[in-house]
Amino acid sequence: MAHARINKHLTSQQSKTIQHSSKFSLMLSRLRNSTDMPQESKEYGFYAKKLKLLTSLDDSADLINDMLNKLPPLFPNNAILNSLIHKAGHAQRMDYVYTLYDIAKRKGTVDAYTYSNLIYAISKNRFPDFEEAKKWLELAKEEKKADAVTYNNTLTVLNRVYPINVDEAVRLLNEAINSQHFDEYTFSITIAILAKCVKPDVNLALKLLDLAKIKKVAGVSVYISTMNAIIKSENPDLNKAYELFKEYYDTEEKRNAAFYTCILPVIEKRPDALQIIDQILQDAKKEGNVDERLYNHILNIHLQNVHSNIQTIAALIKEAHQLHLTVSLSENILLMISESPELDADTIILLLRSIQSFSLMRVDLYCDLIQRISTHPNAVPMALKVLEDSKEDPDVRIFNAVLSVLTLHKHNALTHGELLIKEAEDRGIANAITYTTFINIIAKSDNPSQRLAAHWLERAIHRGKANTSTYIMTFLVMAKSESPSISRLQKFLTTASAEVTQQIEFYNNALSVIAHSHKPDKQLAFQILNLTQERKIADVITYTNVILVIGAIKSSTKVTEAFALLQRAKDNQVQLDVGIYNCVLDILAREEPSNTLLGNHLIKEGIWKSDIKFIEYTKSIDLHELSYGSTYFFLKFQFSNLHQFSKEINFTLIYGKGLHSRSSEPVHPVKKAVLDFLREVENDKSMHLEYQQNPANSGEIDIKLQYKKVQEIHPFLNQTIDPTSMGAVDGLIHASANVISEVLQPYGIEKGRAKPLLYYGGVFSAKLAMQSSEMTDAESCLNTLCQAALETGQLWLINSTLSSILNVLSSHPSIYLNRYLPNHTWVSLGLFTKKIWDQDFSEAVKSFADEALVKTSIEAGVNKLESLVRRPRG
Repeated sequence: MAHARINKHLTSQQSKTIQHSSKFSLMLSRLRNSTDMPQESKEYGFYAKKLKLLTSLDDSADLINDMLNKLPPLFPNNAILNSLIHKAGHAQRMDYVYTLYDIAKRKGTVDAYTYSNLIYAISKNRFPDFEEAKKWLELAKEEKKADAVTYNNTLTVLNRVYPINVDEAVRLLNEAINSQHFDEYTFSITIAILAKCVKPDVNLALKLLDLAKIKKVAGVSVYISTMNAIIKSENPDLNKAYELFKEYYDTEEKRNAAFYTCILPVIEKRPDALQIIDQILQDAKKEGNVDERLYNHILNIHLQNVHSNIQTIAALIKEAHQLHLTVSLSENILLMISESPELDADTIILLLRSIQSFSLMRVDLYCDLIQRISTHPNAVPMALKVLEDSKEDPDVRIFNAVLSVLTLHKHNALTHGELLIKEAEDRGIANAITYTTFINIIAKSDNPSQRLAAHWLERAIHRGKANTSTYIMTFLVMAKSESPSISRLQKFLTTASAEVTQQIEFYNNALSVIAHSHKPDKQLAFQILNLTQERKIADVITYTNVILVIGAIKSSTKVTEAFALLQRAKDNQVQLDVGIYNCVLDILAREEPSNTLLGNHLIKEGIWKSDIKFIEYTKSIDLHELSYGSTYFFLKFQFSNLHQFSKEINFTLIYGKGLHSRSSEPVHPVKKAVLDFLREVENDKSMHLEYQQNPANSGEIDIKLQYKKVQEIHPFLNQTIDPTSMGAVDGLIHASANVISEVLQPYGIEKGRAKPLLYYGGVFSAKLAMQSSEMTDAESCLNTLCQAALETGQLWLINSTLSSILNVLSSHPSIYLNRYLPNHTWVSLGLFTKKIWDQDFSEAVKSFADEALVKTSIEAGVNKLESLVRRPRG
């Protein structure tokens, strides 16, 4: 029956061979049609050895044709036919395999090797047919030509078939054992099939290992398969796998590289993994049992082990190269390179070439590596070495990556950068990024040269490689240079393409050049501003830079112009930031005398929007966002609001070391503003002020502050004040407050909030008016205020008001009320009563503090107070 099935299959396969016309198929036709038979000849040995060395089917066909061309012809014997079957199977040409079997069958040369080679050919197919292999095994058994190799090759076919059939593998193993056709491989391939299961049966694997020991075939491959079964099981017993490793290791039996490799997954997570791996590698090298897989596995364990280091990995790679072994690492090695600044450039190149995808994505890997080593102390020579290694296939991205490294390291950056950009130009690969990056190197040098930057921008323009970034970077260099050239700027403004002139950064940097020039061109600055407004691309930086231009020009109207420009930005709904307020406040702070009211207004409007913390809410204030002017007015505003705190206040001002400032002054602007303000107020008699620079940090100053109480400054307030009855006036005010609060309700003012305010305000005003005839001097004025406040529960308000007034008077000696009111001393305090109710307390203090408003405010207050005094009582 088996013969019939095979013959039917052969007929089908033989019909297919007619379609082939290669040398091998023609040679097969010649063999099939030949009437010659194998004969006794010593030449077969020569041809068999020569055939074994050939890899091509066409070369094999030429050799057989040489044999057939001899006189007399030398027809292939069983060894040569079996070798041809093996080669045809390796080439996955089953049509040739079956034709050769048919020839061997007709010539009577079929033996055990014929069947084993035929089944081997089936195992080499892309989709092996196990049922077909079983048929040939059965035929070999019928003809009593089955042996261990026949069973082994059948199991090899089964090993490549899915789903995994462990039962069939064990059955074939038992059959091989019963027929005495087994060896070490029979056991190892069976256990290997078992290990491929989703949940390998470890107990069965160990039983098969014990059986192999009994049969004395438990060699290295059997142990390897068993350890793999344990490792791949659901709950791997790694200790058991390691025991098996040690068990075979201690026998001093023959080992191979695969034996050492298979144990690596078992030990890679052990605490002593690196020590064991080192010992394994040393033993393997002594025995000559090292291969690429062993080195690759060990290297990748090192990559994943936190205790490993890059030097060990580099040494292993060098060692493998000396043994002519190719190693292939994952890209994780790039991270280790970036964290190891002590590596030399040659080692980096060696590691780079060991990355698995090096040949597939070479440029990307070069660029990635250059980026990762960019922060190394020796990044420049390393990057240059990488560039040199890449020049056999030059790419502008690598040149640009090296130029980017040079922007981070000033030493010889300009020299190296100029050589690189010239080489890129010579190779014809320089692009806009190349020019922009090199100009960035110029910008980051100690003395940025606008001449050099302009030269390379002109070269980029000439070659059509200048983009928006190239112009922006050039303008940045010009702005940072000692004497920015307005004429050169105007030239570049006219040469820029339409695409470039649509970008706001182009105009913003141009305005920065104007602002930092020796003779700022205000007309040109406003032309640029108007152009950006027309194109609707102006942003806060645009307005800020124009304000910088205004501030750099000597003019008596620059405060007005700067404030008007700020308002213009608001009207155009520009999103403002702290920077624009800094610029306006800087201009304001340089005016003599400075307008405190406007400064406080800008601080409240602009600085409150930032992340600057206020003293009453924090122990430290970071002033880095501010400038000289904003720092000065901010502190002035802050200190004016601290009088309400009677307890000691301790806080720290952080102004840094001035690294963020372009100023060439010995003390940078923010620190200078802090010191100027503190020196201005340290003689204020209303407070105890102490300050000291932090010894551990020169960018911080520690401040201790405490305001004195009003009673401590004016002892006469401690006198007893006799309360005066309000009588019927109280009832009249109460009724009036009730009526007015009803009238105000339709206007959205709640009665519950309006009535108390109206009542207490009325009582306070009435009480003050009734006692006004007694206000002949400062003491009587203050006594009247405090008496009215006591009877209306407003003493806290008066106390705070007086503290603020006294603070202002002591801080500004130039303010004297009697300068304006020689006959109405202290009567002006009536003004405060009005302002406290009409506005809020802080606005009243600010108004009073501004010297320019004192006279008009006092006159208004006197008129108001006199009208109250003249009003009939009752």
